[in-house]
Amino acid sequence: MMRAMRTELRRLSTATGFGFFSGTVYGGLQVLGGESLLTGVVTGLVFATFMAAGFYAAGTRVPHLSGLNYRQQRAVMRAVRLGRGVDDPALAEPTIRHARWVQKSATPQRWMTVLVASLLGASGLVLVVALVLGDAYFAFAGGFSLVVWTLILLVGPRVDRRRLAQAQRAETAATERSVDRRS
Repeated sequence: MMRAMRTELRRLSTATGFGFFSGTVYGGLQVLGGESLLTGVVTGLVFATFMAAGFYAAGTRVPHLSGLNYRQQRAVMRAVRLGRGVDDPALAEPTIRHARWVQKSATPQRWMTVLVASLLGASGLVLVVALVLGDAYFAFAGGFSLVVWTLILLVGPRVDRRRLAQAQRAETAATERSVDRRS
């Protein structure tokens, strides 16, 4: 009971810290963009709240591991992320379930590529319009966004392929461990 409470408090404090950092950056960018300090603080607080809530909710995305304690969940997720089996034979089945879940979620989705390419095009359009109008703030924002979407488009598929391969290796290792346990 106490361990679960400490785990939740740790997740909540991490999410709050992430939200505070994100809100500070967002509010600071608002002030640098010419908005008043009050506007920067208010928009930063609103942004921080949404980011913290989203980050906290993302930590509870794996319902198929809900029967495990925090340490077991971390062991399963680490094994799948690194592409290896778990040391504890009792965690072989949850590792297989998690590896299959990761494989299912890592499959390339055409709509995501279309969305990223569209956002890349929109960023380029914003950059061109800002340069024509002579607006340095929007030119910087458009250029920065253009770089970010380009990196996501170039690096994203490689990361997905690696994540998929690691999950497949972990599933194979856990399946072997599960078969050894039954024998």
